Amino acid sequence: MERLSDRSRLTRAAALLAVLLLLTSCGLGKKSPTGSFDYTGTWRGSLTDDTSGAGTFLTTLQQVDFAVTGTWHSVMGSDAARQNGGALSGQLFVGKDSDLLEVTLSPAVAGQCSYRLTLSRAQETITGSYAPVGTVTECGDLTRGTVQVGKQK
Repeated sequence: MERLSDRSRLTRAAALLAVLLLLTSCGLGKKSPTGSFDYTGTWRGSLTDDTSGAGTFLTTLQQVDFAVTGTWHSVMGSDAARQNGGALSGQLFVGKDSDLLEVTLSPAVAGQCSYRLTLSRAQETITGSYAPVGTVTECGDLTRGTVQVGKQK
C-alpha cells in the first residue's frame, strides 16, 4: 500500500509540473510584447515638403501598448508665420526586423486638413512620408513630403 501512495504522489507531481510547463509556454500572466523600443518622448528633426521646401518638425509621443498619441509642431523655413501643429494619434506595428508607425496629424485649427504619416524606425531615428487626408477640394494645395526625426535624450 505504501508503494501505491508514493506512485500516486509522483503521478500528481508530474501532472502538476506538466500543467505549469504548459501555462508557462502559453505566456499566461505575461503582457503581450510591443517590441523592445519605447517611442515615448520628444522627437526633433526636419521635414521636406514638395511645395514649401525644408522645415523643422517636433513631436512628443506617448506609447501605450500598440497605441501612440501626442502632439506635433512644424515650421516651414525660418518663417514663424508658416507654422502648424496639433494632436496626433496612431498605431505601432512591430515587425521581426523593424517597426512601422502609422499616425494621423490633426491640426489644432478647425477646418485645416489632416495628414497621414507612414514611418519606420532605425535605432533612434524615425523616417517616412506624409500626405494630406481628404480630397483636393477639402485640402486645397496641400502637398506630400518626408519627415526625419531623432529621439531626444
